[in-house]
Order: sequence, then C-alpha cells, then structure tokens
Amino acid sequence: MPKFVKSLHRATATTSGDADYASALQNSQWKMIGDGGRLKQVSISAEGEHLWGVSSMDTIYYRAGFSGPWKLIDGFLKYVSVSSGGNHVWGVNEHDDVFYRAGLGGSWKKIDGKLKQICVSADGAHVWGVNAMDNIYYKAGIEDDSWKLIAGSMKQVCVSASGKHVWGVTSEDHVYYREGASAGSWEKIVGSLKHISVSAGGNHVWGVTSDDCIYFRDYGGLYAVSWRKIDGALKQVCVSADGRHVWGVNSKDEIYYRFLAGWSVPTPPTNIGNFNSIGPCALL
Repeated sequence: MPKFVKSLHRATATTSGDADYASALQNSQWKMIGDGGRLKQVSISAEGEHLWGVSSMDTIYYRAGFSGPWKLIDGFLKYVSVSSGGNHVWGVNEHDDVFYRAGLGGSWKKIDGKLKQICVSADGAHVWGVNAMDNIYYKAGIEDDSWKLIAGSMKQVCVSASGKHVWGVTSEDHVYYREGASAGSWEKIVGSLKHISVSAGGNHVWGVTSDDCIYFRDYGGLYAVSWRKIDGALKQVCVSADGRHVWGVNSKDEIYYRFLAGWSVPTPPTNIGNFNSIGPCALL
C-alpha cells in the first residue's frame, strides 16, 4: 500500500491547466518498447527527442526519441541525466565517479567529485547530486570549478530547467522541495516516494513509491491540487521538460513510454491543494 496520507488542505477550485493535463493523461496509455531493450534507469530531454539510459550491466544506450533505434554508447554508468536538446549529459559509475559528455557527439570527461546519483537541469546550468552518505551537492553547470555542499540528506534529487525547483527523496522515502541552491531551505511535502522527476517549469512532478506505484502531482508542482495515482507499476520514471513525454522502467527493466497528446503549458495556479491516499497499484 502506498504511504500517501490524507490532505491538510483542500483547494477550492481546479485550474484549466490541471484539467487539461488530467484529460491528456486520461486519453493516453503506456506503450511498452517491445524491441528487446532492457534498462534500469532512463533520462529524457526537454521535448522527448533524446533518450539516454543504462542497463543492469551499466552499459549506456541512446535513442532518438520514441521511434529511434537503440545505439550503444561507449563507457559504463549506473545513472545518467540529459539536458534539453541533449547537449549536456552527466552520469556516475559503479565507483561513484562523475562524468560529463557534451551530447551524443562528445566524449566522456571525468569530473572531480564522488556521487551515486546526479541530475542536470534542462538548460545545463544546474547540476545536483548526492553521494554515498546522502550528502547533497550542487554545481552551476560544467564551467563551475567546484561542488557546493547543500544542507540536508537525500538519496535522490531532481531539478527543473531554471534550477528554481528542486525535489528530493530521503532514505526513508520522505519527499522534500526547495527553491534552488541559494534560496530557502528544504520543505517537507506530504507523501512517500523512492524516486522523483520534475518538468522544466516545475509544473509536473512524477514519482514512484517503494511498491512501484506511479504518482503525479497535478499541474502546479508545489502548489498542486493533489497527488494522483497513475495506472501501471514502474521502479523509475522520468518526465520531459514540457511534461508531454514520460518514460519509465519496471522491475523487469522493461521500458515504457507515455505521450500526452494535445497538451500545452499554461500559467501555473497559485492555490495549494490536497494530498490523497490512494489504493495499491496494478501491474502494467
């Protein structure tokens, strides 16, 4: 059973953005990528045109969106993250070494530091990561010479395009949010997730629970109307910067894709909503 608890507040009204996104979700479905590919983790670029992933053997793969073939990439990584346009690719290997690549045509460059998980913003200017002790680090893109230690403890973090919206989960699957590296502090959000993903504007937050149930936070991100359960079961999920492309992998490393047709990004709402407790998820 997911660990989401009932709300502290209830919104008085929904927004057109919320309704449109919910409608697009309702009219979409998961599609299994049935070409024999198996990945343990995936990362998608802004408009879904660049997909990177790593297998259970830490081999690295690239795919030009939904319709492209898989391409084996040199090197070995356990976690990978790609920016908008695919120009900035970051990853970490089994030894927690950090690597950077200037897109598909670049080559891997070892970066100082040790991280077990990493995330780059859509514009490539913000890089967040956590180490083996769950310490949190921030770097202002590839040109920044050093990592900045951020207060707190997380096992996984994700950042929006501008770097303003940062979400993370702890070793106990508690969910936290903060407004960038220099502003504010971590705010605990009701809910329990083992992995989380945020869109470019911070408007769409997707995540999975310890039992692989899938949730998204209604349009508005932090100021969402509710957490909502999505059909299926995935161990990791990634939403594109525009919120239209969602990729994920399940416990068998099978790869799934969901496209929200007809969705465009309106202005975020300002109302703070409720957080629902929802029943167990069904397998894909």
